[in-house]
Amino acid sequence: CVSFFHHTRAFAGYEFSDGRFEDFFEVFMKGKNEYEDYFEHVLSWYSHRNDPNVLFIHYEDMKNDPRKAVLEIAEFLDKDHHKLLVENEEMLRNVIEHSDIKSMKVVAVENFEKFFANPLEEDDVPAGLRAFHEAAKRQPNAGFIRKGIVGDWKQHFNADMNKRMEEKILARSFYKRILY
Repeated sequence: CVSFFHHTRAFAGYEFSDGRFEDFFEVFMKGKNEYEDYFEHVLSWYSHRNDPNVLFIHYEDMKNDPRKAVLEIAEFLDKDHHKLLVENEEMLRNVIEHSDIKSMKVVAVENFEKFFANPLEEDDVPAGLRAFHEAAKRQPNAGFIRKGIVGDWKQHFNADMNKRMEEKILARSFYKRILY
């Protein structure tokens, strides 16, 4: 909810740049956001978690053990790349370093600046990307990558919000397996 709130505020196309978390929370809880009910969205993919072309991984696990997560992702994507990382510790460290939030922020800012440095030609670019380009030019450093801190949601939720969110999650017994 918190990450989606910041995403929504960051991109001008949503027209919510001055929006308050309290208002977004209510929309989120009602399932009236871009993806409708978030919990139903996750559930639709959870049933595929063991499919060979789906990798289901928790952000918290990636933060707790980046090495393990990188190797798990590499193995999922390509067994040969996984083998390279296992056999080459320096390469693995390099991937972990470049996957770190600090490094990703630098790359995201550089790429955003490049994206806006060149005008988009009408014939070369889909209409949706042109619209995004125009809207995002109004907020070029919108903070696509924020903090990357596990548990930062606690800074946004009050006691009532926390209770309501927990009730919503626990009302769906399958979420206990996903979250805990």
